[in-house]
Amino acid sequence: MDDAELRTLTFSLLAPKLEAAGISAVEVEESTSLVDLGILDSMGFLELISQLEIQSGRTIDFDDVDPEEFTTVAGILRLMK
Repeated sequence: MDDAELRTLTFSLLAPKLEAAGISAVEVEESTSLVDLGILDSMGFLELISQLEIQSGRTIDFDDVDPEEFTTVAGILRLMK
């Protein structure tokens, strides 16, 4: 799965939360904090990462990860590489 596919998958998984908050995916830049938007909390993040790992076949090693990486789409995509 390439970067564009991961980005598409990430936004498709976020779509229900974005829709519930009345936010269009077009409005969300990769650097936008999903926590500040109220889209993700700690449980939402775990659900998102779990689904990304399952659907992409990749795993994340959280040992050397900065928690700030978790708050943006760009950070999540970096984690998934």
